[in-house]
Amino acid sequence: SKGLSFLDSQEPILKENTAILRDQISVFRNKNNLLDPKDEATNIKKRLNQLDDKILKLKSELTTLEIIQTEIKKGNLVSSGLEISANQSQIGGIGLLITDSNQNILKELVELKKIYAEYLTKYLPTSDLVKGIKNRISYLEPIVLKKQLESVKSAINLKYGTIQSLTSQRNELNEKFLKQPNYISNYQRLKNNLDLALEKEKALVKARENLRIEINQKNSSWSIIR
Repeated sequence: SKGLSFLDSQEPILKENTAILRDQISVFRNKNNLLDPKDEATNIKKRLNQLDDKILKLKSELTTLEIIQTEIKKGNLVSSGLEISANQSQIGGIGLLITDSNQNILKELVELKKIYAEYLTKYLPTSDLVKGIKNRISYLEPIVLKKQLESVKSAINLKYGTIQSLTSQRNELNEKFLKQPNYISNYQRLKNNLDLALEKEKALVKARENLRIEINQKNSSWSIIR
């Protein structure tokens, strides 16, 4: 009976301790704005990997654009890559945009160059027909090169801006990720304490039940029925 009284007196103490630990975990979660640091760390790592993939892809596309820019500056037209039928379209995932008006000029220039090459096999370079086509080509080519260069520069600036934005996001996420081991350690300590407190409550209930059975056995008449 004394043992039972002692266990009864311990129940409020254990329950109060459990409640305190639950409150501590709740405060920890609210303060750090997370439920489980392990899950949070996994999610952050996944997002970091996704950002790394995007940044790597953008850098590859940026390299392609810079090569195109170099070629255009040399006077080499990018014809096939800029043949876009939509009003404003994106090609090859590199963000190179042109409009219908620029597209028409480019098509005209490409066609004129084909005609010029064909006429040279039939007419003298000094003929008025050949000279007329050559003059038209000389007029259109600088215009097309200028517009292509503007398009490439615009795409390059867009890529740079996107890369900087994603890199900034990655840096912020990485700082958050580096804090996770400390969060995990503190959270695990609180959780272990709570688990231990709950085990003590279970042990108390079991011990009290055993004592009550023993008291009943000693205070009541028992007989063997089989």
